[in-house]
Amino acid sequence: MNNLIRKSAIAVMCALFSFTVQAGEHYGLSEGQQQCYSRAMVGLDSVINSRIGVPIEEAMEITRKLGNHSISEQFDKSYLLAVLHAYMWNDSPHTYAIKVFSECTVEQTNSITQASAG
Repeated sequence: MNNLIRKSAIAVMCALFSFTVQAGEHYGLSEGQQQCYSRAMVGLDSVINSRIGVPIEEAMEITRKLGNHSISEQFDKSYLLAVLHAYMWNDSPHTYAIKVFSECTVEQTNSITQASAG
């Protein structure tokens, strides 16, 4: 029974990840905004998964496998870090998603600023 619950939770995580990656496309967001939104939603889901007992190893492996198909290595690492840090988060999943989204947008802004200055 416990194995069935774990597999169900992992299936939900996979489904949410695929929907999250596609969700930003419907709102006319830039590529950077889509990446930040997706990362935040994966973080939100990961906080929930940590609280329902999905082992972090399984969550990291699924994220790694799903992320390898069309995104850069740096982007892939940012997803894995979002999952890892989610498992240590003590506040609500919503506040974690906001934190991840905010940090991502700051990273992107700094990256654009450095690119235009150099």
